[in-house]
Formats: sequence, C-alpha cells, structure tokens
Amino acid sequence: MRTVARSLALAVQAAEQSTISGDFAPFQEAVAGGVSANLCEAVARLQQMSEATEIAVNVSWALNRPAPPLRDAGNQVVITRDVMPAIQEAARIFRPREALDAYLIEGPFVRLERAEGAADGKVTIIAAVEDVQRNVVVTLPAAEYDIATLAHREFRHVRVVGTVTRQGRAYHLGNPTGFALAGAVDGGD
Repeated sequence: MRTVARSLALAVQAAEQSTISGDFAPFQEAVAGGVSANLCEAVARLQQMSEATEIAVNVSWALNRPAPPLRDAGNQVVITRDVMPAIQEAARIFRPREALDAYLIEGPFVRLERAEGAADGKVTIIAAVEDVQRNVVVTLPAAEYDIATLAHREFRHVRVVGTVTRQGRAYHLGNPTGFALAGAVDGGD
C-alpha cells in the first residue's frame, strides 16, 4: 500500500506540473517512482465514474512503522478535475504499442525451461525493449535451445529478432529468427 500511495501522489504531482507547464517531462520523471499507464488509467476511470470535481484519497499508516510523507500534503492526495486531461494523456503515452515487429533483442539469459522429453524450450533473456531493461520470454526449437544452454553455461549473451509483445506484465518474442551468440558472425566466434 505504501508504494501505491507514493505512486499516486507522484502521478498527481506530475499531472499538476504538466498542466501548468504544458510539458510531459514530469510524468517521464515519475515513472521511476512507479507511475504507470495502469495507475493513470485507474485514476482517470475513477474520476469518470464518479463525475466528481475532485477526489481525495486519505491514507492511514500502520502504527508500528513510520509514516512516509506524501508530497507536502501529509496523508492525503487530492486529485482535481483540471489535471485529468494530463493523467489521461499520460496513460495513453505510457501504454505500450501492441507489437514491435522485427525487433532485435540482445542480452544474457536469466532462465531456461524445457519440459522433460520436449524438443522446444522457453528461455528468458534480459534485454532492452524501447530503452528499458525487460525480461523477454522466447520459445526456441531444440537446436537453438541447445545453443542457449551452452550460452547460459558460458555466461554469453545472445541475440534474436522477432515480434515483441506485452502480455500482462510479461514480454514475449514471437517468430524468432537469427538466433545466435552475440558477437558471432555466420555461426562462428
């Protein structure tokens, strides 16, 4: 709850700054604090459903832990109707595209998984997706999975091209092609 309350306060503060300045930069800075498309969409829907001119969120903290300050407002976050367009626009911008076609991912493995007796296997690669490090799940045929196993044992990076999609909180790479050890040319080192 503490993280959600802080993220909400950051989103409202960013919306206020964006509304005043006409600049989206405050929202981009707030992403590190947990502001996301989901949070912005939830706040916008709450306002739309209630049609209120302002929404106040009061937070009570556990007595056995110190209360973190929420902005300068103590334990209350007030969301006014005039910041809603900025919050709605942030949700639209933050919402990732449906798919990134012919997208190159490159990085190390954090997980390999293949059911006993199965030919194909799933691997998870840490890679930059639109300049943010993500865990990307890729299903590989047997021969490429064997290369992935070797690369994992040797702490090698790999590269692969495909269609990156977001499914819930996970990223997947479909239609993988060109799977190879990073730095390898024509299959050699």
